[in-house]
Amino acid sequence: MLFGFRCAPLVMGRLSAAIGRLIAALCEPDAGQGQIYIDDILMVIRGDLDTRASMVSLVLYTLKALGVLISLRKGERGEQIRWIGVNVNLEWTNSEFEAKKLVYAVPKPMICEVKEALVRWKDKGMIPLRDLRTITGKLSWIAGIVVRMRWAVSVLYAVVASMEEDIRLRAEDHRAEKREDDRKKPQLVAVKRFEVARQWLIEVMMDPDRMLIRTEPLTETDIEWVVVCDACPMGYGAVLAKKTANRGHLHPVEAFEAKFTEAEAKLLMVQWGEASSQGTLEALALWRSIKVWATKLQGKGILMRSDSAVALSMAEKYTSGSLSLNFLGGELALLAEKLNLPKLRTQHLAGKLNQEADWLSRSHDLIVTRFHQKL
Repeated sequence: MLFGFRCAPLVMGRLSAAIGRLIAALCEPDAGQGQIYIDDILMVIRGDLDTRASMVSLVLYTLKALGVLISLRKGERGEQIRWIGVNVNLEWTNSEFEAKKLVYAVPKPMICEVKEALVRWKDKGMIPLRDLRTITGKLSWIAGIVVRMRWAVSVLYAVVASMEEDIRLRAEDHRAEKREDDRKKPQLVAVKRFEVARQWLIEVMMDPDRMLIRTEPLTETDIEWVVVCDACPMGYGAVLAKKTANRGHLHPVEAFEAKFTEAEAKLLMVQWGEASSQGTLEALALWRSIKVWATKLQGKGILMRSDSAVALSMAEKYTSGSLSLNFLGGELALLAEKLNLPKLRTQHLAGKLNQEADWLSRSHDLIVTRFHQKL
């Protein structure tokens, strides 16, 4: 590939993807896994010294046989390495010779630089496309570490792609002809196109020091709390249950019910009292339940149960194709970040089995109905 060649990034991206799939095929999932950032390969290998050495040799010899050049002098191997600017460290348990956590540090200057740029754009109607492209690239790198930021980064990428398509089609020329100010602005982006994502990113980076050290457990966090939610067009409710050590039985602790108002429907841009807003209400119930029980759930393993596949998908990805669900996904991601929650685990519950939460969600509707019948 020629340096600066137009197709070089695409070719390099496909080569990296092929190498990543090759490494994944060589390793058993519980023995070794790999990740590639452009041309930097990171592997986590499990086993005794001979097993680890054998796995590294297998990967290196295979890449050599296929003609993939590897710079060994730039490589590192150990319990603590530096990878694409991030310090990665394995923390060990006291009782067993097994890694328990993966601890990594995000460079503070990078976070501060991005945050300052986002704040600076507040009072600007339009910004250069190259500035948005630069900040989006840096945010993409940060989101590789702080994964809950990915939904907002995808919004920025969508705006960049849309602007590049407009430039290719010369759409700005046609828009300028219809304006009183006919000056063309082909390389300028309106900040309002990504205003929600901009405000969310500023909020999540409000305290850069809190984001510097990240900890990821190498084993699944034990579930301590189970939240069961349900919603109807007029309201929603949830039950909080404690998972006991005795055969994993659930012990109900608290419950709440809430009425869904017309004002809330207007804010979420859904129809009030209509079945078409069901998915959004189910997602709202998930977010509200974590917010209500934040002090109990902070830093704990949580299982979210609902009879809505749409809401559970939003809780897993923190994003959605729907505008209102995407907003709630962002709010859920921000709340989970502040509470230092592990990855939320979800479970679909058949509607006929979700009786308690269903009753809570309909209690306001029942009260209103009886009131009108009495009149």
